[in-house]
Amino acid sequence: MRKLSGKCDFIADIFGKFIEENKGDSYRFSIREIETYNVIHEVEAGNSDIGIIAIKDGDYDIMRRYLGKKKLSFTPVLEASPHVFFKKEHPLAQCEKLTCTELKEYPYVSYEQGEHNSSFFTEELMDVSNIDKHIEISDRATLMNVLMLTDSYTIGTGIMPSALNKGDIVSVPFESEEYYIIGYLLNEERKVSEMTEKFISYIEEALKNI
Repeated sequence: MRKLSGKCDFIADIFGKFIEENKGDSYRFSIREIETYNVIHEVEAGNSDIGIIAIKDGDYDIMRRYLGKKKLSFTPVLEASPHVFFKKEHPLAQCEKLTCTELKEYPYVSYEQGEHNSSFFTEELMDVSNIDKHIEISDRATLMNVLMLTDSYTIGTGIMPSALNKGDIVSVPFESEEYYIIGYLLNEERKVSEMTEKFISYIEEALKNI
């Protein structure tokens, strides 16, 4: 069985293509969408062959040191600027760029991080303590439903899975000096399988064309 853990929305598209082009008479693949801390734990424990995470540039050095202590390597693949996501009918959908001030009256949606909610385990750029309307969700399907049914918004890498979105969710650049560093985790104490190396090539190819 080949297992993948991650919290970057576009990975589902890559995973689907990988399965379609590498299916055989018998196989077992697994993908888990979980919190950043748990992605790290899954790879460290050997439960996942590879993990995909996005790190805020301001947290990059401390995260690299943290991962190094756990014998995990992080390979950056892409730097992505933050974008605001909301439904295409949102009052701010036609803006060219957005700031915190313009977003203040709208509900902010973020992924819950459970007990491990230290800032460098999250991809959130917003300080939720300063937000009046905040909604926490645990999975991507719920996120999409909340965005579609309300005037809420979320902030992410600007990369949205095409098959899931279908144009109903749009993104606008968020004015920020911060950016995301997206890459993959491997356990330095485990031999990288041929199938894992192949999946890495799919990630690199997909992100190269973004």
